[in-house]
Amino acid sequence: MGGSLVDFIKQIEHVVPVFVLVLARTIPLATVPAPIYGMRNIPTSIRMSFAIFFSFFYILMYNPSVKIPAETIAFILMILQELVTGFLFAFAASIIVSAIQSAGEIVDIQAGLSMIMLMNPQTHTQSSALGRLYYQIALMVFIIVGGHLYLLNAYFQSFTLLPIGAFYFGGEALQQLMRITSNIFWIGTQLSLPVLVVLFIVDFSLAMMNRVSPQVNVLELNFAMKPTTSIIIILILLPTLIPVIGHLAERMVSDSKILMTAASKHRHEIVKKYTSPNTWEDIWK
Repeated sequence: MGGSLVDFIKQIEHVVPVFVLVLARTIPLATVPAPIYGMRNIPTSIRMSFAIFFSFFYILMYNPSVKIPAETIAFILMILQELVTGFLFAFAASIIVSAIQSAGEIVDIQAGLSMIMLMNPQTHTQSSALGRLYYQIALMVFIIVGGHLYLLNAYFQSFTLLPIGAFYFGGEALQQLMRITSNIFWIGTQLSLPVLVVLFIVDFSLAMMNRVSPQVNVLELNFAMKPTTSIIIILILLPTLIPVIGHLAERMVSDSKILMTAASKHRHEIVKKYTSPNTWEDIWK
């Protein structure tokens, strides 16, 4: 009985530090405004409960073997490493949704609707009307295509791609982080470009009308035409926009995995392991 109790205590002494490290990586997923899991309109207690549950589930399922340092300072540094790792993962997951929202805000600026700012309850930030609409469409499509499950799967795979204690933020990781961050401008411009082209044609037509018929009040016409034209074009493009957002949801998950691989000390071994036939593509699924 005494031996069993001692073994149980030793097992607890090993599991608790590992659980703390896993939880440190999971907490940013519930605090950074990542899709579904980090939305600010969900109470903090529920989001933290999800983080604890995911960490506990990972420990039970995979029973990871982690070398825990004996020094307290070294263990605290490992916790900070895992916090940074979790932040990078959640940031990479949230950047695509932010880019989609920025597309709506770009359209609002060109349509003259940027003065109407609304509170986005998911992020607790101010957003324009079309920016919030694009954000809601992105979340809806994200759930429909099962993106929240793919994101959760990517979270569990992150412990394989970037094991606990193997964090290394080198040049390759910085390069991938800059590439992912640039998606805000690139994707936002791509999604808003069709509406911007039509609005440019409207502006050009009104300018020509002003030259031909100066008595026409082009300013009032402009205020009425551009918002209406923007909404009509968005409604026309909506059947095409939804599949594009679904593809971006898949890209969001793959970006998170790629960033985890780039930030690993053993990234070359990981890439070599998954570059065998029919496995390199599977890692991003």
